[in-house]
Amino acid sequence: MIGYFYLTLALIGGLIKGFAGKRVSNDVDNFKDCVFINLLRMLFCAIIGFFAFCVSSDFNVMKITAQNLPIYLFSAVSMVAFCVSYMFAYKVSAYMYLSIFGMLGSVFTSFLGNIIYKENIGLNKWIGMVILLLAVVIMSKYNRDVKSKMNIKGILILILAAISSSFADFSQKVYVNEIGGDAKVFNLYTYLFASILLLVTLAFTRGSFKKANGTTLYDFKHIFICILISIGLYINSYSKTYAAGYLSTAEIYPVLQGANLISSAVLAHILLKEKINKKSIIGMTCAFLGLIIMHLF
Repeated sequence: MIGYFYLTLALIGGLIKGFAGKRVSNDVDNFKDCVFINLLRMLFCAIIGFFAFCVSSDFNVMKITAQNLPIYLFSAVSMVAFCVSYMFAYKVSAYMYLSIFGMLGSVFTSFLGNIIYKENIGLNKWIGMVILLLAVVIMSKYNRDVKSKMNIKGILILILAAISSSFADFSQKVYVNEIGGDAKVFNLYTYLFASILLLVTLAFTRGSFKKANGTTLYDFKHIFICILISIGLYINSYSKTYAAGYLSTAEIYPVLQGANLISSAVLAHILLKEKINKKSIIGMTCAFLGLIIMHLF
């Protein structure tokens, strides 16, 4: 039960992160904007992580070694790629389509768990994954109704978002299996190294933050939204890392995606005015059916 408690917290954090990220993506015009916004997110997450660590942890466990440094770096790079690609993905796809497309990332995470840690993937899971692919195809037609036909660039952004998401999730499983210990340490170093990577990237990226209408990305509104995103991102990542100690990757990520699917559909309809039509209902039903087959049979 404790594993599913952490999954519930991860779901809440993911919803906060997702809808706040969707809101701020509307004001992101170029790569430099995206790097800057995500730098704020990582910095706020690092600050949150540091204070969370100070409250209940021993500073002796913060030692960086040749064993754990590659895992922290792998997690940081995956997190940066995930956050940057998803911010652009928000702009080219309907929120619900992105939610279902993201499930392909959880499928890839399950494959990695099977290959690296020999976590079993039975026939039911293979069938469920095929149904998830069908759901993505159906939802692509819904996305066309909401956002118009997607070009090659948009498809590549979605693929990068799904793959980077799976690597970010799998890094948590690697940490639990190879190092273990306090998940707060893992998250703190992930966000710290991600912040450094984004800061270096920002220094070599041309462009201006100032918009044509005179607004900027460093006003109070955008900073407040970034703080909300950071809180949601930290809760999501922290909870999934703890859940990885109780559940397999094939249990964690598809189940989390399924719960997120239902919640996102309701919130997208209410907050983003993405109408639920026949295509979206069929697509979500297929996705949900695939998840049930993967975990109940």
